[in-house]
Amino acid sequence: QYNVSADDLGEIAKMSARNLQRIFKQETGITLQKYIQLIRIVKSIELIDTKRFTLSEIAYKVGYKSLSAFSNSYFSIMKMKPSGKR
Repeated sequence: QYNVSADDLGEIAKMSARNLQRIFKQETGITLQKYIQLIRIVKSIELIDTKRFTLSEIAYKVGYKSLSAFSNSYFSIMKMKPSGKR
């Protein structure tokens, strides 16, 4: 599974998730949550291209709890449905 959270990253960075989020936004101009969303979508594209997994499996592997949440997130970034990528 390719799931990561702000709490996980904060723990790795030895700081609170909130402090990490503040510094990340200050340094990059985007929120940590948006960055995590982008990483999940990029990884999902890689997995879709392998044609080895269903969209539901991919959604779970990249950290979404439902196919609909994944599809909505994918659409907000890519402006197309993940099923259109297949």
